[in-house]
Amino acid sequence: MSSVELAFRIKSCVGEGPLWDDSSKTLFWIDVLEGKVFNFNPISQENAELEIGKHVGAIALTETSKIVAAARDEIALIDLSNSSITSLVRVIDNERFRFNDGRVDARGRFVIGSMGYEPEPGTASLYSFTFPQNIDTIIENVGLSNGLCWSEDNNKFFYIDTLTSQVAEFSYELETGRVSNRRTIIAFDASQGSPDGMTIDRDGNLWVAFWGGGCVRRISPMGQIISEIQLPVSRVTSAAFGGQDFKHLFITTASYLLSDEQLTNEPLAGSLFVLETDTQGFPEHRIKLHQ
Repeated sequence: MSSVELAFRIKSCVGEGPLWDDSSKTLFWIDVLEGKVFNFNPISQENAELEIGKHVGAIALTETSKIVAAARDEIALIDLSNSSITSLVRVIDNERFRFNDGRVDARGRFVIGSMGYEPEPGTASLYSFTFPQNIDTIIENVGLSNGLCWSEDNNKFFYIDTLTSQVAEFSYELETGRVSNRRTIIAFDASQGSPDGMTIDRDGNLWVAFWGGGCVRRISPMGQIISEIQLPVSRVTSAAFGGQDFKHLFITTASYLLSDEQLTNEPLAGSLFVLETDTQGFPEHRIKLHQ
């Protein structure tokens, strides 16, 4: 496995939500607090951006040229051909909360969580959205909903509530989208940073980004840390496999609330990084706009 390389230099506030589009061979990612959706082309090194006018927690691919965004309090449809944004359903009615990380399951449901702007245990939720307007709450009493992914057979759901400093595993019922039988895979010390975004590889290992930890850790399904990938920045937010054969791990970072001294020491904070790995990830599932 090679070392981490700079993919695109930018001082995003909270870079997040990397998502490889295997149709266009580009990487979608976001700046949460700047309300921007990026599209990065690794070949041309171009990073197109679209401002959506409000904080964005996560985005999802569809089977069309449109994408779906969890935009602070609502689910919205974005037409990339003309940059138009259509609200689908408002979910969060408290201005102290917003959407955070999300991902699409194998049935095309957009599973997205929430968090408070000042996160507290037991105040947030994990939702499941089915186009065009159906919302179910699948986990309540969450603190700060973050990384999530599924096992290859879709029977296991891996989930991070950052305030617990744990990665949890649930049984997942693909037919209904319900979760059950929670167990903790691994818990982290404060000295290791806070678990943030996450993805999974074909070997069943989890790749977890650590806010304040300056790294991505590869963790086995049994909860053992296999390897640790250091980055030249402290606030590592998420990771996603992409590129040819899904062997490249794209890693997002943040510059949010770093002091002038820290920014001097971390000139690449907020940038996008990439790592060529010795494994492979999976293509992202897509929301079905036409049932």
